[in-house]
Amino acid sequence: MINPKLLTFLRSIKKNNKKEWYDEHKNQYKILRDEFTKLLGQIRDEVAEFDKAVAGNHKKGIKTVKVFRLHRDTRFSRNKTKYKTAISGLISADVNDSLEPVYYFAIEPDGKSFIGGGIRTPERQHLDKVRTYIDAHYKKLQQILNDKALVKYFPKGLSSEFKLKKVPQGYEVTHPAIDLLRYKNFTIGESLLDAELKNSEIKKVVSDKFESLYQINKFLRVAGK
Repeated sequence: MINPKLLTFLRSIKKNNKKEWYDEHKNQYKILRDEFTKLLGQIRDEVAEFDKAVAGNHKKGIKTVKVFRLHRDTRFSRNKTKYKTAISGLISADVNDSLEPVYYFAIEPDGKSFIGGGIRTPERQHLDKVRTYIDAHYKKLQQILNDKALVKYFPKGLSSEFKLKKVPQGYEVTHPAIDLLRYKNFTIGESLLDAELKNSEIKKVVSDKFESLYQINKFLRVAGK
């Protein structure tokens, strides 16, 4: 179960998004952040049972869990509020390697929590590698995307954000996997209701959903190397 105090804190900072309020409550946030970090570590241990790349790198001392800062980077944003209204983190075989697919979990009140995975908008060179791999192994990818567990937990499938309307350069419109080759963002995700966060088995809920993402993450890991 997610500590209800975390949801209360996040609702409060949404209403009081100012440094003065945060400074007054930052010790409370530190405790709540430590709890979330511990939970992610426990979920990482569950992920390591089915994702051996995560297991192996964790044993080597490579960082496999990351919790994002609450402070927003406002340098290039029109939104100048100082703090995020969610706490989020990820698990991967190496959180400092942008080529590694991730398992992502964010908590935000009022049905805005989110769970997902994959690789978000890879850089051009990486994208080209993924497309080349899809070109050669599209039937495998189609099989993965039609997996019963994946469809059960993530019925929307791959995110269509940034998906090309035109045919990507180097491919023909008649290619049997042209729809898959149009993707530029290889993430899958779904929102979580607040009621789900109150589940005493939240660790299992999240790890089960992450397990359904393993095959797509494995595909992307191989594709990008």
